[in-house]
Amino acid sequence: MEVGVNRVWIESRGQAEPFLPDERLTLEQAIEGFTLGSAYVNHLDADTGSIEVGKLADLAIVDRDLFAPEAGPIGEARVLATFVGGAAVFEDPSLGG
Repeated sequence: MEVGVNRVWIESRGQAEPFLPDERLTLEQAIEGFTLGSAYVNHLDADTGSIEVGKLADLAIVDRDLFAPEAGPIGEARVLATFVGGAAVFEDPSLGG
């Protein structure tokens, strides 16, 4: 996701100019592609892909607000928990769960 938004390989962060910067995605577009877009291409958009009443609770919780100015690089965000159908399938051990 970070590469799509910044157009720089993570290994080159801060060292290289963006590749085709006019083709950058906004963070909103990238998140929509990973969520609603993935659900749509898999014909699951009626059931998942967004947080709405009646949809499956398939989601990931990350350690920061990616939209916050102080959030840091997208690629450094850590997944704290993932849920499929509302059931936890991964919880970071640091959460003590």
